[in-house]
Amino acid sequence: MKLIYIRTQFRLFSVALLISLFCLETAQAEKCRNITTDTIRFTVLYDNYQYEDHTKTDWGFSCHIEVDGKSILFDTGRKESILEYNLNQYGVEAEDIDCVVISHEHADHYGGLDYILRENPDVKVYIPSCFSEKLIEKYESAGRTILKVEKTIQLSEHVYLTGVMADFEQSLIV
Repeated sequence: MKLIYIRTQFRLFSVALLISLFCLETAQAEKCRNITTDTIRFTVLYDNYQYEDHTKTDWGFSCHIEVDGKSILFDTGRKESILEYNLNQYGVEAEDIDCVVISHEHADHYGGLDYILRENPDVKVYIPSCFSEKLIEKYESAGRTILKVEKTIQLSEHVYLTGVMADFEQSLIV
């Protein structure tokens, strides 16, 4: 259990470090909810910290990334209703999302997936290949496009998935 905790903390530290670097680069260190460069935009949609008054918070994570002309959703938070509310607050349409990347099989990272799949049934969903067969079957039996990621793959010019790391998760590289 301690090893998983350390791995999770390292992953969270890595994400925080990347976001911090973007904030410093874009001179938005005091408001890191929306990070925009000339070609990349990150919007944290779901988190347990409230950065802006018009959003709802909850335990979990989701980030919308616009890069290379694509709309990518990294994780979906825990509750469908909160994800839907925050998407609406930022003007992000679920049906316009090109793909969803799920980092690992914890409900606070994939709990909002059903909402996205209802609104955008053709969206591609990239999950680590170590996801339980029960969850994979749930989505595949409903006719959804579930892509199991084992090794590093390239989603677009500037976006990669690491493949399975630490036997249970994947990361998104922009």
